Amino acid sequence: MTDSQTIDSVVDCWTDVLGHDDFGVDDDFFAVGGDSLKAVVLVRQLRSAGHRCDLATLLQAPTVNGVVASLAQESRVSRPPIEHQPR
Repeated sequence: MTDSQTIDSVVDCWTDVLGHDDFGVDDDFFAVGGDSLKAVVLVRQLRSAGHRCDLATLLQAPTVNGVVASLAQESRVSRPPIEHQPR
């Protein structure tokens, strides 16, 4: 996903959760109508869109640009593949 596609995807998630698109990429999620419940819903929606995001990420960087930067950094971190362990 390109940076532009990631920004568009994050903006779409914010718009769905907030119920409006009256915010800029540097506006604080909580200042434009977000609250703790909406933050949890937003993280779930970002994950559903394929982004590795958690609540701490949103709380530390509560803007579209902040979340996108965190996602970009996260994608550069190499992680070992998850292996299925039989029970």
